[in-house]
Amino acid sequence: MFADDASLSYSSTSTIDIETKINNDLEKLQGWSEYWLTTFNPTKTKLLFISNIENGSDINLRFNNSRLELSTVHVHLGVTFSNDTKWANPIDGIYKSCSNKVVVLRNMF
Repeated sequence: MFADDASLSYSSTSTIDIETKINNDLEKLQGWSEYWLTTFNPTKTKLLFISNIENGSDINLRFNNSRLELSTVHVHLGVTFSNDTKWANPIDGIYKSCSNKVVVLRNMF
């Protein structure tokens, strides 16, 4: 597993609880990375807040003294996750991938 494949997740009904827990875990992760002489790029680290009630825009997560950017879609190990739990983005990604492969196959024959 590569460092860019790492992820944290937490589930709660309270955004304050989520913020506290994940910020604590991010501090531990930073300490771990310093101990093992590996680095994570906080500018490439994104926050995907999945909820059908709140938008998560007020959640403040910090990693290595940088505030994490809120994202609406994230691709992790080839699987697309969306903050609104809808299937449109993952299906669009699969469609585009298949379409590209079909074009290549058509050009071969």
